[in-house]
Amino acid sequence: MMDHPILDKLDEILYLLKCEDKKGWVDIRKASFYTGVSVSTLRRNIRRGSLKSSNYRGKILFRVADLDRWLDG
Repeated sequence: MMDHPILDKLDEILYLLKCEDKKGWVDIRKASFYTGVSVSTLRRNIRRGSLKSSNYRGKILFRVADLDRWLDG
């Protein structure tokens, strides 16, 4: 069976949408999948102040609404 990267990515996005916390928070790995950018790109934008995040028990968390705003530029 052939590997289909686009279908795999869509499956990942659907999984994230289904598993999204009720409050709309995702960790940095899930944010990377959701946005399609690398973890290092997310960290760089946090440092620059262009992307809001929060820390909880040593984890970087994002509100999905903030990720959407950031993606819209």
